[in-house]
Parts: sequence; structure tokens; C-alpha cells
Amino acid sequence: MAVEETIAVVGLRSDKPSVFVDKIKNQHVRLLVIPAEEGEKVSLNKFFKNNLTNAEIEVLDCARDGCWEADIITFLDPVDPEESLLNRIKEVAVQKPVLFIFEEASAEADAKAEKLQKKLSNSIILKIKIDDEKERAIISGTDPQSIEQVSEMLNRAGFTVKA
Repeated sequence: MAVEETIAVVGLRSDKPSVFVDKIKNQHVRLLVIPAEEGEKVSLNKFFKNNLTNAEIEVLDCARDGCWEADIITFLDPVDPEESLLNRIKEVAVQKPVLFIFEEASAEADAKAEKLQKKLSNSIILKIKIDDEKERAIISGTDPQSIEQVSEMLNRAGFTVKA
């Protein structure tokens, strides 16, 4: 089956599994994983090698390259995107959906999403709250086409989506 989307996942940690990545790796997508920390590349490569997946997965060192290739860019909470990272990807993220995915609603998560909105002002920022127990995703954003695109992706991954 053909790959449906290319998704850059910024901020994955080998010691903190992501419900989003766990679900999406079973889809026919291409995942470009940019680790939260430099030393994580080997651990993440081992993790994906030892876990069955339908996705094509590549762990990258360069966030700019991964975001340039991606159709959708995701940031996983608790990563706080650094100014330098956002400046490097700003021009390759133009008009792309940029997802901020979190599991716990908080003022801190809202502040991180707001930071993405300010620094990536020419991107389409969507906030997604994932409820692992109910396998539900709640999407908020202002672009109906991107909300629909991301809703379809999350539905295929097994989430019930509320926009």
C-alpha cells in the first residue's frame, strides 16, 4: 500500500512513549522522527526496529530537513520548542499543518501552542488533546481543510475525533 502522508515528529523521547506515535506508526505513513535530545537517535532506532510497524520510519538529526519533507509537522508535549529550532524550520513550515499534541491540558501546554503560533505565523497551527483511555482526540484550530485532513489521519489511526 502507498504511503499516505509524510509526518515529521519533533520531540520524541525513548523514555516517554507517545500515544500519537504508537497509533500512527501502524498506518501507511512516513514518519520522520526528530528526537527531543541528540543522544536519543540510537535508542529510537532500536525501539522502532524492535516494534512491528506499517509506517516507513526514519530517525533524523536535522529538524529542518525533516520538516521540509513533511506534509504535516507535529510537536509532542512536553517538548518546549526552542527559538533556534523554530527559526530554522520557519520557512519550510509555511502553509503546512503544525500540530501541537498534548495529553494533559494546562496553562503550560497553552503557552507552548501560543509560542508555535507566534513563531510559525505562516503555518497552520492545530492543538490536539489526546485522551489515551478513551482513544479520543480533540482538535482545535482555524483552518477547516487542515482540521479535516488531520481528523481523517487520526480516524485511520483509531482515534475518535472531535473538532
